[in-house]
Amino acid sequence: MIDDQGRLFGRMNIVDAAVVLAVGFLLPLVYAAYLLFRPDTPSLIAIDPPQVTQGTTRVSVRGAHLRPALRLMVGANGARFLLANPENGVLEIPVLPPGSYDVVLLDESQELGRLRGGLTVLGPPITTTEIVATGSFEASDDLQ
Repeated sequence: MIDDQGRLFGRMNIVDAAVVLAVGFLLPLVYAAYLLFRPDTPSLIAIDPPQVTQGTTRVSVRGAHLRPALRLMVGANGARFLLANPENGVLEIPVLPPGSYDVVLLDESQELGRLRGGLTVLGPPITTTEIVATGSFEASDDLQ
């Protein structure tokens, strides 16, 4: 097997054979460790409530595998994402004009997920005021 020059089967140095064997053993081990310990891909599931009135500042976010370093955007506007746990968080939205907005989940600048039309901003609520007048009215002499 090993000749007088230290070659294995007459072709390869024994040290080189040990290195090839070690690398051949470590590559599958490294790949298995990568598969076992890599983080799961985050995703968005829902925004609660999906419709808000103009001026609302916070909505709840439901997702899977959320992390603190993620960013959320509402339309083209950045929003502050506050994480409660890997499935829930709070989204602080800026003041937006009425309309429907996509909610985009970003990791640095890479888009990880998008809820198309995930948030609808309604106009400010219309308040009606009813005025009731009581009393008596007298006709003046000028009108006659």
